[in-house]
Amino acid sequence: MSRSQFLLSFLLSRLTWLMFEVVTLLGFGLNFFGKNVYEAFLRAHERVPSVARPVVWASVGLLALVLKTRDVAPYIYFGF
Repeated sequence: MSRSQFLLSFLLSRLTWLMFEVVTLLGFGLNFFGKNVYEAFLRAHERVPSVARPVVWASVGLLALVLKTRDVAPYIYFGF
């Protein structure tokens, strides 16, 4: 393994752990601040004109599909 491959592997490993830590802390924090976050999303949704809401919903759905993992999501939804 070359030095650049090792460095890239190391950086991706650290980034993965950082993402894991951020998601864990976010999930923990939502236990305390979840109602405020939910209400903020509701206020943001109400500000979108009703004609544009389906476009926003479709965009959020597509974003969720793009960000999903390839190996976990099919098992969660179809593996039981």
